Order: sequence, then C-alpha cells, then structure tokens
Amino acid sequence: VYIIYFSDNFECFSLGKSCRLIYGSYTLIPAIIYFYLLLGLFVFLHILDLAYSGCYALAWVCYITFGFSVAVVRQAARDKLSIPGNITEDFLVSLFLYPSVALQVLASLENTVNVTPDKRGARNGQVNGGLHLGDNDSVDQSMK
Repeated sequence: VYIIYFSDNFECFSLGKSCRLIYGSYTLIPAIIYFYLLLGLFVFLHILDLAYSGCYALAWVCYITFGFSVAVVRQAARDKLSIPGNITEDFLVSLFLYPSVALQVLASLENTVNVTPDKRGARNGQVNGGLHLGDNDSVDQSMK
C-alpha cells in the first residue's frame, strides 16, 4: 500500500515563484512544469506498477530527483539571503517535508527580495542590461 502525501498541490507553484525570485522571471513556467511533472510521474508510475512490475523504482527515482531539486532551490535561497546551512540538511528536509520547505522558501524570499533580477536594471533606466534611456532619448534615436 502506497500512501502519497499531497497537501493542496500549490507547493509546485510556490517553488516556481521561488525560482522566479532567485533566478529571474523566465524560470517561473519551466519550474512549475518541472516540479509538477516529477510529482505526477511519481504518482503515475506507482499506478502503472499495478500493470507492469518494477515501475515503482522509477517512481522513487522521480521523487528523489524532486527532493533534490527542492533542496537546490532552498540552497539557492540560502545563498541569496546569506543564511548558513548545508545541502544534506536541505535534501533531507525537502525529501520528507517538501510542502513546508516550499512555503518557507517563498515566504522568506517574498519578505526579503523586493524585485526580481530582471526588473532591477529597468527600474534604474537600463534596458537589456546596459542601454540607458535618458529623458529625451528613445530607442529609435539610439539606433541611428
């Protein structure tokens, strides 16, 4: 008998939002798809094990990969927020308590990080990492 713990399935969305705050806005959708895919494969392969013996091993590989990925996001948040810790502790906590880890990382990042890396330059008048737009300048004039 397999007992699967999924609280509300919003943890994958929380992990995606955390990736957006750590790595930039372009990682939101791919991260959400990645985390949902790993958890979905975990469930699907356990069900498939009823018809094809041995699929449970691949299911656990998917879940351990999911736990490691959550630990990598947590470690990146630790680095960004200058919080001490180690990857082994992050992996074990992510493996057994991933919903709590996902919400903890998101709450910590949202309380500390004001804007994503993509918006920092645009707020200071920079576009595309270095092109400065003044008050009277426009993109068309700079292209000439």
